[in-house]
Amino acid sequence: MPSGPGSWSARTAGSRGSGGWSSIGAGRADAFAQDVLWCTLSTPPEEPPVRDVRVYRTGGGPVLVYGSWPNRIQIGWTLPHRRYGHIAALGLDHVKERLVRAVPRYATLIRDQIRTPADLGVLDVFSARAERWVADGLVLIGDAAHTHSPIGAQGINLAVQDAVVLHPLLARALAEGDTSAERLAEFERRRGPDIAAVMRMQTLQSRAILSQGAFTTRVRPRLTRALRHTPIYRKILQRMAYGNPSIRIADAGVCGRT
Repeated sequence: MPSGPGSWSARTAGSRGSGGWSSIGAGRADAFAQDVLWCTLSTPPEEPPVRDVRVYRTGGGPVLVYGSWPNRIQIGWTLPHRRYGHIAALGLDHVKERLVRAVPRYATLIRDQIRTPADLGVLDVFSARAERWVADGLVLIGDAAHTHSPIGAQGINLAVQDAVVLHPLLARALAEGDTSAERLAEFERRRGPDIAAVMRMQTLQSRAILSQGAFTTRVRPRLTRALRHTPIYRKILQRMAYGNPSIRIADAGVCGRT
């Protein structure tokens, strides 16, 4: 999961100054106006794994539950931007009980495993894309090039896809002794449209999750259950989670095999 705004690599690359990197920087987009209070909990081995994102709607903001490996879940409570301090001031027990009321299924785990404020993290939710991903001898990938909201948990998948696309391009550039920005820009030309599409889809996804009203709380859950086992639902879900489905780690060289 992204741990905060931007990426260290992008900011560092932007600090070189007159050497040619100064225009590489991240453009932040606050499309969600939310923070996420986050925690990871260990589940008993007999607990069925959570295989998708579950949204629990409460008066205090939607709470999202993700499955995590191995035998873990991640819980994210969406809060208005910069409002966690007001809730935290009421004490850790108050925060825990708010989570318990939102996801009573995990009440025991929350009460037993959240012992100190250090067991919770607050994510500043935003998306960002560096103005440029390449310079002479430098390529940004993953969060360094494009930071995503944690709501869809897509970041790691997109970073791996970046590496898969970049590998053959970079191997050829190194073999031919040309790692200029012009040569490396092929990577951004290939991946840029994919990332733009994911960001648009994630914005829509986040607004749907965070929206309120009768349609959101009554109609949409029933519609989702009806569509869950259809091909179109799986196609949309895969696109949101994995980006471009044509990018696969199938090359033996990429996998490190000989």
